[in-house]
Amino acid sequence: MITPDKYDSLYVMISPTVRCNLSCRYCYVDQNKPLRETDMDEEDIRYVYEWVKSYSRLVGIEMIRIEWFGGEPLLKGGSFLDNAINMEERYFPAGEYRLDNTIQTNMLMACRDDVVSLYKKHFHSYVSGSFDYKGRFRVNKNGTDVTSQILQNIKTIQQKGLRVGVVC
Repeated sequence: MITPDKYDSLYVMISPTVRCNLSCRYCYVDQNKPLRETDMDEEDIRYVYEWVKSYSRLVGIEMIRIEWFGGEPLLKGGSFLDNAINMEERYFPAGEYRLDNTIQTNMLMACRDDVVSLYKKHFHSYVSGSFDYKGRFRVNKNGTDVTSQILQNIKTIQQKGLRVGVVC
């Protein structure tokens, strides 16, 4: 039971980058900005973890749910995400905290072997992706609809043993 002075869990969304490999027609990100300057580095991740730990102690939270979001978080690279999630153990030790990591991706990079390994290691073999069921808003930098590519990638990662959820 959740009481006003004690919360069940803390939900944290971390966007390691707002860069994206798509140019979706509905997106709010200004594609003309030099977006790399908005990328997080390890120091930024440490700062977030320190704040989350401090806040969670203040309000008595033991369960922390972290969603990696973007832009496209996979553009930071699998090793960056692997290191960032491995770093969590120093800030949120087992026995003191329970952690759950999820990831939201546009599914264009989802089939790479290094990414599949990342899903299996840190995300319970589950990936959440974005899908435009009408097929006219999710486009690449050239304005070409990527719906069929995303559907094929979903099928491929399922064949690699991953579970998939989608935001439509």
